[in-house]
Amino acid sequence: MDEKDIMSTLSSWANEIGKEELKLSLLKQLEIKSMNSKWEQTGKNFNWEDYYCLHRKFWDYNKTHIVTATFTGQEFNKITKECKDLGITISSYIIAKQLEITPQINRISIPVSYRGTNKSLANKVMTVNIKYKYNTKTSFRKNAKEIHKIIESSLEDTTSSQKEHLGLLNLTPTLLDGALMETHTSYRNEVAKKMCDTLRYSKYTKSQLGIRNLNKLNIQTEYDEFELADITFLSAPTANTRNVISIASLDNSISVCCTTLKKTR
Repeated sequence: MDEKDIMSTLSSWANEIGKEELKLSLLKQLEIKSMNSKWEQTGKNFNWEDYYCLHRKFWDYNKTHIVTATFTGQEFNKITKECKDLGITISSYIIAKQLEITPQINRISIPVSYRGTNKSLANKVMTVNIKYKYNTKTSFRKNAKEIHKIIESSLEDTTSSQKEHLGLLNLTPTLLDGALMETHTSYRNEVAKKMCDTLRYSKYTKSQLGIRNLNKLNIQTEYDEFELADITFLSAPTANTRNVISIASLDNSISVCCTTLKKTR
């Protein structure tokens, strides 16, 4: 399956998920109703000062480390040829390369759009989470193909928990804020704590590596005497992962940006 086929799979999967958005199981509906009710009783409507406090607390203890690289010419040709020979995507290739360097990483998250034809500013994205332990006793090529197979399988699995993540859209918005406050500030609430586990914000559930791939950008690269040689796509780490690799491609270049949050104390 090539990059185009992957996008086609994502599109059909997203459309199927979109149809299920209002068809949550009765148990899930009751769970959401219960959480909303408990939050209304014990939670808080946060103000601007709360959000300022959140940012101050976060950056008191964290700093961002960014490394960028652009592959052109022979390097670009080598990567694209190897991906084609292996029958994998650039995303799978780069995940395999990162795990080869840091084999202790085994939880990877990949955001998936279910926007469909919706052109609003709403954040129509959910995450596919995979687990893979890099096998240091076999070749990079075998690891890369296995990673791609797992991703492919995850994209074709449209059942249970992946669909029901859309239930988050039916939660009280301030409860989602409460999960961030619970994670990064001194705010404490039992409902928000439970939501942290659901959102994979805790250190035991969060992803160790996030991949964000814009694929080949459908943008103009020539403007009279000027030409866009390369582009850098930087995606910030989120509450459920501290390490993010962002990928974007033009006709003859691949840009990779690695962003890591590091503790300052």
